[in-house]
Amino acid sequence: FTLGSYKWLEFNGQQEIFRIIKFINEGCYGKVYLVQHVATNFICCLKVITKQGLTPQMKDQITREIMIQSFLSHPHIVAIYG
Repeated sequence: FTLGSYKWLEFNGQQEIFRIIKFINEGCYGKVYLVQHVATNFICCLKVITKQGLTPQMKDQITREIMIQSFLSHPHIVAIYG
């Protein structure tokens, strides 16, 4: 990714376009970017998870964390949109 570039992602069978505003940080599973959803101008963070090098246990852990977090709704917990 480069700043100002665009990233096409598929959510629920629809292609969505995000503009990369800036790189935020890198963690164990991937990188986090500040992005703008082009169609709505909504600004959010996008976590790009690197598949390479993930063990089946790590994939299960990530899937479990995403599922749990998607059910949570609290001002101090990051919301998952897709």
